[in-house]
Amino acid sequence: MESISPKVLLNQTASIIAHTNTGWSNTEIVKKFNEACLKYGKSFEYEKDQYQLKAAAMINNFAKFSEKEVYHVLKTFFRDEKFKDNTAIQIALNTLIKDNAFDYEDSDEHDQETFKTTSHFLEAYTASHSQYVSAYQKITAKIHERNALDDLRLSLELLVKDLLNNNRSLENNVAELGKKLKEKGITGEINTLFNRVINFYTTYQNEYVKHNDAVEPNNVEFIFDITSSMLKYLCRVF
Repeated sequence: MESISPKVLLNQTASIIAHTNTGWSNTEIVKKFNEACLKYGKSFEYEKDQYQLKAAAMINNFAKFSEKEVYHVLKTFFRDEKFKDNTAIQIALNTLIKDNAFDYEDSDEHDQETFKTTSHFLEAYTASHSQYVSAYQKITAKIHERNALDDLRLSLELLVKDLLNNNRSLENNVAELGKKLKEKGITGEINTLFNRVINFYTTYQNEYVKHNDAVEPNNVEFIFDITSSMLKYLCRVF
């Protein structure tokens, strides 16, 4: 499916943002536009004549912004308290992140390198790779981080299922995975360490991710790193 650019999303959502009853007033739009101009060093020239709708005025006035700038402005708009329960805007936010985070987010160089390396190993495992990419996009954009950890767990689970050719949960595949690693010639200590890491990993996910919306940012980075390490290791071994 073709990705949707920030400016196209702006065109698609402007009427929702500027909706008379559920969106921003013209005064609010001007205020938001002014803030964006100040942030990105644009001259403030918001224009809306009496014959122009608020949505059309907003689109026209953002024409001077680059795609990257519109991406960050829209992310701020979509995350505004006004739209937290607006289904269409939340879908647009997810689309914005999914289709554009790689191009327009300034992610940590370590995370970028980790992602590129791990993604390369996972390319042969489509389902696992898809979940890993989804997690990275959310982490990079600093949005839906609890869901990102769910995606990481699912990525690992799907890879293990592919490698072992079964449909068991991650927890129920620990023993079988240990057996296969032993058959691959992995030393006992490393095999034990790997299995213990998975056990602690699944415990953390069950206790702090599935039932808790508040996820510590440092924990997100750690889980991303350790999941990436396990994914790469398993791809190398198998």
